[in-house]
Amino acid sequence: MRTNSKTRTALLVTAGLALALAACGKPAEPAAETKASAPAAAAQHHGHEAVDGVAIEHGWSRPAAAGANSAGYFHIRNGGKAADLLTGVESPIAGKVELHESSVKDGVMSMTPITGGVEVAPGADVKFEPGGKHVMFIGLNGGLKVGDKVPVTLIFRDAGRVAVELPVQAAPASDGMEHHGH
Repeated sequence: MRTNSKTRTALLVTAGLALALAACGKPAEPAAETKASAPAAAAQHHGHEAVDGVAIEHGWSRPAAAGANSAGYFHIRNGGKAADLLTGVESPIAGKVELHESSVKDGVMSMTPITGGVEVAPGADVKFEPGGKHVMFIGLNGGLKVGDKVPVTLIFRDAGRVAVELPVQAAPASDGMEHHGH
């Protein structure tokens, strides 16, 4: 039986309802609307998600207790010819999920929600990492432990909905993304 890439992506997201990221969140909607392409399905086997030139790499999230917050990290690489805009994020693992940015001003670290999205220029690599941009999972529905996988849907203006799984780990690994089929 042959499945299209939307169905395959929806099945992967549904199968990946694990726990993980350490910061903000909003309940996810069904993944049936996830936009994907043949390159996206192929990219999943190499630890990346790619849709319309946008690839998600080096993803991971932090362990945390149920009810606590966690954060998720990754790189967005735009191999396309036009800029795209990350407008939102969803995950079923927390009561609320948000894009955030940490900064230091006058020696004081602060964290604020990102409003207006995150632009990813053609050829750019935008990093979501500790001390900078990240996904916040607020009020985890359950605990996240090392080895769990966090299902996340990144919402882009042009690339649409891109489903990824972020492995829960104490520190980032060299690649960080789930390697399906290996």
